[in-house]
Amino acid sequence: MLGVAAPPGRQARMQHEVRHALRRLVRAPAFTSFAVLTLAIGIGAATAIYSVTYAVLFRPLDIRDLDRVVNIYHSNPRAGGPGHYISMSWPDLEQVRGRQGVFSDVVAWSRVMQPLVRHGEFRLVIGEVVEGHYFDFVGATPALGRTLQASDDEAGAPMVAVLSDRMWRRDFNADPDVVGDTLRLGDAALQIVGVMPASYRGVDMPNVVPTEFWAPLRTIDQLTEPRRDRWIDPEDRWVMVKARLAPGRSADEARAQVQAIGRALDEAAPIGTAAGRVQGSPTSVRHYHVMPAADLRAHESVDAFAMPVAMAVLGAVALVLLVACTNLANLLLARGASRTHEVAVRRALGASRPRLVGELIVDSLLLAVAGGGAGLLLSLWLMHLLSGSIAMGRGLSISVAPRLEPSVLLVALAAVGVSILVFGLIPAWHSTRPALRSVLDQQTGGAVARWRSRRLLIAAQVAVSVALLVAASVFLRQMWVKALHDPGFDLERIAASQLDFAFGEYDADRTRELLHRALDELRRDPAIERAALVNRLPIYFTGSGTGRYVGPQPLVVDSPDAARTARAEGRLASALVGSADVIEALGLRLEGGRAFDEVEVSSAAPVVVVSRTVAQRTFGAADVVGRTIYVGTEPREIIGVVADTDWTRLGARDAGLLVEPGLPDLSRSAVLVARARRDPGIAMVNLRETLRRLDPALPVVETTTGEAIVAQEMLVEQIGSRVVAALGGFALLLALIGLSGLLSYLVASRRREIGLRMALGADRRRVVRLVLGGGLRPVLFGALVGLGAGAALSVFVGFYFYRREPFDWTGLVAVPLVLLPAAVLACYLPARRAARVDPNVALREL
Repeated sequence: MLGVAAPPGRQARMQHEVRHALRRLVRAPAFTSFAVLTLAIGIGAATAIYSVTYAVLFRPLDIRDLDRVVNIYHSNPRAGGPGHYISMSWPDLEQVRGRQGVFSDVVAWSRVMQPLVRHGEFRLVIGEVVEGHYFDFVGATPALGRTLQASDDEAGAPMVAVLSDRMWRRDFNADPDVVGDTLRLGDAALQIVGVMPASYRGVDMPNVVPTEFWAPLRTIDQLTEPRRDRWIDPEDRWVMVKARLAPGRSADEARAQVQAIGRALDEAAPIGTAAGRVQGSPTSVRHYHVMPAADLRAHESVDAFAMPVAMAVLGAVALVLLVACTNLANLLLARGASRTHEVAVRRALGASRPRLVGELIVDSLLLAVAGGGAGLLLSLWLMHLLSGSIAMGRGLSISVAPRLEPSVLLVALAAVGVSILVFGLIPAWHSTRPALRSVLDQQTGGAVARWRSRRLLIAAQVAVSVALLVAASVFLRQMWVKALHDPGFDLERIAASQLDFAFGEYDADRTRELLHRALDELRRDPAIERAALVNRLPIYFTGSGTGRYVGPQPLVVDSPDAARTARAEGRLASALVGSADVIEALGLRLEGGRAFDEVEVSSAAPVVVVSRTVAQRTFGAADVVGRTIYVGTEPREIIGVVADTDWTRLGARDAGLLVEPGLPDLSRSAVLVARARRDPGIAMVNLRETLRRLDPALPVVETTTGEAIVAQEMLVEQIGSRVVAALGGFALLLALIGLSGLLSYLVASRRREIGLRMALGADRRRVVRLVLGGGLRPVLFGALVGLGAGAALSVFVGFYFYRREPFDWTGLVAVPLVLLPAAVLACYLPARRAARVDPNVALREL
């Protein structure tokens, strides 16, 4: 205790203060538990969310001397977004490589997506085809075997590959003798020469989609569709380029030299069209760009979107942690007010302020250590909870794997340090301020620091909470709108498998026979109501045959502006090509006429079903059954009209829809759809097993359900609403609990004042109103500030995510409806306690 003489010796004095601090905390179990829990949640959430952000965006590339590495792009300076970064052509790369004088090494690579069929399963894998010195450039060494060499990339060299640790374990059962085995990707067979360690993830999208294999750059002709002009056409841009700066050279010098090379090449060997060169088109002018590789985060296509979002989330987490610490600071100030007189006496007797601050901060240090330790354990659980994969379609997914990296530990320690500063050092410094006379003149040491000085802290906590909750309401509102919106089709009981025949060579007749057999088996399945084969699904799977011209007259094919005119007149419609039952299987609503049958499908009859928008735009009426419409240059008889649909995304009515009888183009992609009688999960399992039983090598890139498709469509809203609402709700809960606790301390310290008021005639209702009014005023002020900030934030969120500026009143109305009753309850409990003060007992303490 502060009034007891401290034992001699710094270490003994510290042990003495720690023991007394522990006793004080044990005597106040409610306060101690609340403080530790508050810090644990604040520090744990901050650490976990930063770990996810670091894993996705901030983890550096696995390249030696990364600060000396740059990326070279053929860019589009007018795009300013994902389209800014364009691959280079091979001839231009060779020109840059030969003319430059600022790089010590230049390496080219390209991403490839290949089908892997192994153990009866088909899946797509992402790899990198790279120049022979790629692994020397990045400085990576193999865990087994060897890496690629320059000789592997020479014409006529055997096809070889290096596996990632992930592929080695997943597809080859971590076989230590895998070197020399064969890796079959589609029709290509590559000899495995090495395995990389788990720490190396490639250079394409290592933080979210780690590379699974590496092959020599020249094998791209065998792994992908061969293009004879790939190596000689300056307009075929397909390679990505990284370069290492020579000693003494800077990125600015490299940028200036590479751009000068681009201008010289434009003069010597122009590309594109003359009109494009005049307009500065990126496909007609060599706009080269050099960017430090360390500036690249997840990927060129997402950094512009992901970085502001990540920084906003981290800022919100920091604000919530600050709210937690401020809340505890308020409570510690109130709790330590009873010791103000004791501190003043010790200062008057000669104790130095730093020593008193050190003694007072011991409680905060113990709470911070306990809260930090609990927060670290909580962050590990949250990291596990946040780990996983997010489907991107085509059987691929984004991998999120946060870990307790050194930088993450530093963030946790920084959070503990900020906590000690805010709720420990500041209250201790405030409690020992040199206003000695006013304290010593008081009759007792039980006075609490003025309530007026704490109102702003409560108001700030409420403002932050309300602003976050209002912003979260934008996401929730968007989810609600999408959930209630009628898309024009029914995916709730859908299971679907996408097949992509672009991977490998398939016999069309045999494939057609297999798909017909699959349809027959699915239609006989008691768990499946309808089955159909289509070229694509709405809002998820893309396919061939979209954007067809429709009109009352045939398209003039020799007109150079025909497509532009058709688009301007709204004559383009999405085309759905499918077998019989396609309308019923997808849940399209037939508003007139009929659907086509098996005979019309097998004969490719010139009939079509159109959406209401197509009918209205073409003929000015919805009753068009029996009329002739032109699809391109071909006349079709309209046999049915379906309701309008959201085809590309939920909530966006597209230009129109054509439903044509036939089978999808089996040289590209197709989707097998099954409508379940009850459970789409059962239908999905049966669909997958049917295809695997017919032919395990069928290129099934993904099997999913309609519910999963809709869930992925609302992924942004789900993540945004959950994260922001959780942060805002936690901050609001902390603010209200802190308000209630602070008012309780104030009521306890003002028992004599309340008793005197009641003795002078104040009734219990007036006392309740007095405490309620004092507590609600900062809440109302903070709510007004928070609503204003939240409105501005919701406009930003709406514009950034949805490219519009909605002023959503939902959050501005709903948040106060939740806040005010909770605030009244938080203030009413201390107010009721104040009203129960016995005036006689209180006056005896005077």
